[in-house]
Amino acid sequence: MKAFRIEPEVYDDLADAADWYDSKEPDLGDRFLDFAQSLIRAVAERPDSFPSVGGQVRVAHAKPFPYKVYFHATNDSVKVFAVLHGARRPGSWRARLR
Repeated sequence: MKAFRIEPEVYDDLADAADWYDSKEPDLGDRFLDFAQSLIRAVAERPDSFPSVGGQVRVAHAKPFPYKVYFHATNDSVKVFAVLHGARRPGSWRARLR
């Protein structure tokens, strides 16, 4: 398995989304987090199965939630760097690349 890392900002993204969902319906935030965690596990296990959005950056869609998990995948590693709402300006994930 490739080296796997989650950037600290991702935890903030997840917490903000979960808080918003909880404000709309009890336990919806927990359901979002459960789904996001399973999607991130899938990214770690099979990163090449997700589409590229530019270079080595790939995206996993969190359907039925309108969020996308952005990650950088190389031959040796996978780094999740953003979980953003799909309605954000296209390409806004680029500001997170380091």
